[in-house]
Amino acid sequence: MPKIIKDGGIVEDQSLLIELGAEDDVSTAPGVRHFLPLQVWLEHCPGFERYQVRPGIWIDSNECLEALQAQLGEIPAIAIRFRSFSDGTGFSTAALLREAYGFDGELRACGNLIADQAPQLRRCGFNAITLQPGECLETALSMLVGTNLSYQGSIYSPRTPFKFRF
Repeated sequence: MPKIIKDGGIVEDQSLLIELGAEDDVSTAPGVRHFLPLQVWLEHCPGFERYQVRPGIWIDSNECLEALQAQLGEIPAIAIRFRSFSDGTGFSTAALLREAYGFDGELRACGNLIADQAPQLRRCGFNAITLQPGECLETALSMLVGTNLSYQGSIYSPRTPFKFRF
């Protein structure tokens, strides 16, 4: 079973990211969270009683967030898929979900990510990180330890050290 970084530790991942057009292949296995594409989630939202774990959604890093704004209270988890490790729009999307929309559920980064990005992902509001194959979760986790102090504000610590002086 694959592993991810979640809430400050490495855990086994019991979730499946369902691609667009493959929603008929979704099983209702116990304990498995499915991440459905945004449009599929919105269309099938009333039928989620058959799932033991309510599905989350996944969006590409550049997708418009207005479509899910009215449903945010019903979404337990959102995965933002990064197409490229050099694409920064997923960071902005995460910060918008946390700050402007007030989303407080699981926010997962997935796709083409490298271990070096873990501190920035955490600062933007992600609490679950899935790295691309070949990247070391232990290295990424070690980068999260001791990175709470920064001269730049973040989702979790909006006050900078300079502002603590006054």
